[in-house]
Amino acid sequence: MKTRFTHNLSASLRSIGAACKNRLAAAVRRHAAHLWIVPALALGGLALNIPASAQAIPTGAFVKGPFDKDGFPVVVSERLAEIQKAYSKKPDSPEYQKAFERLYNDLPYTPQTRQLFTKMGLLLEQLHAAKDSKIAAQTTIDLQAIQRQLELDAIYQRLVQAGLVRSNREQQDRDRARPAATPAATPSTPKMIAMPLVAHDYPATAAQPWQTVIQPGDIILKTGNDPLEGFVTHVVYANHYDHCGTYMGDGIVFDSKDLTPYGHNGVWFRSLEEWKTPGVDICILRDNQRTQPQVIDAVNWATDLYGTNGRTPYNWVYPDKLRDDALYCSQLVWKIHTLLGVDMDSNDFWYQALIYFRWHFVGLAASLPGVAPDEIRASPFVSVVWEGRNR
Repeated sequence: MKTRFTHNLSASLRSIGAACKNRLAAAVRRHAAHLWIVPALALGGLALNIPASAQAIPTGAFVKGPFDKDGFPVVVSERLAEIQKAYSKKPDSPEYQKAFERLYNDLPYTPQTRQLFTKMGLLLEQLHAAKDSKIAAQTTIDLQAIQRQLELDAIYQRLVQAGLVRSNREQQDRDRARPAATPAATPSTPKMIAMPLVAHDYPATAAQPWQTVIQPGDIILKTGNDPLEGFVTHVVYANHYDHCGTYMGDGIVFDSKDLTPYGHNGVWFRSLEEWKTPGVDICILRDNQRTQPQVIDAVNWATDLYGTNGRTPYNWVYPDKLRDDALYCSQLVWKIHTLLGVDMDSNDFWYQALIYFRWHFVGLAASLPGVAPDEIRASPFVSVVWEGRNR
């Protein structure tokens, strides 16, 4: 017996099938331009090899300032504003990456720091090519070790910290401009057929406030506090949220995981109990472009195509979100909404800038064609229903 959404609309999955396929094909065409980046990863993360410009930034700018309100040296802040103005509307352009590479070469990093960035690039390539969880886990541990060494560089440390402050401030500004979420569920809204979980058996935990507002079809995001769960995403591509899924109702989440300590890697129905851990940050998002029944149809399509019992494995190749034979968590959410013509991959400028400061060129090159939970959080096509920390 299979758990599914049910609703009282006459339109069924069959009636939207052809339109969905056309929308997904259009999305593939839109995002195919990003895939020019992937072959460049074979050159160790320094493929562009652009010389420093005449605007090389002196070390003193990071010591004496002046600094902007986020903590960036003003000269760096001005350069970032130029990049954002010129290229943020066309991140698939090679010139966008070149502009960041030029800034990197103008920064007064030491030769030792630049060597660490080169090693990091090679490890990121290895991670993107990983065929199983053991290789991915070891590569991620090696990346963590290099990141800890980089954090000893005062310039690296200031850029990452200022990037976090600016990214959070931009997120708050966006939230103020977002449309409000639709009202809470009423008796006429779709409901789940009650069905016990077969994949897991978790002890019940304390109720959390967001359980009173979450609806079937909502996107749920969280930060991880488990050293294995969401390991790769948490270490590399999460500036805050490192996992996401779609709430099915009846205490079930449809998601894809890597290295979960509970087993069952890949695409599964999982218990909502996994999201109730005290101290974990949670965010509930709702598609503000489509109705709940439309989202439900798309989720039913995804459960049919990908299965709910591990039939579709986890996708370790983060840049390739177009594939269907393997999926990571935010890729699965992206596909569900792309089916409805809603592209949740925001390619937010400040998310990308922070990834660049943390992981240099290969990180940026991989994050542009990929889609992270933080990028879905930044999308203008979602409304924030609830956000906070579990008690």
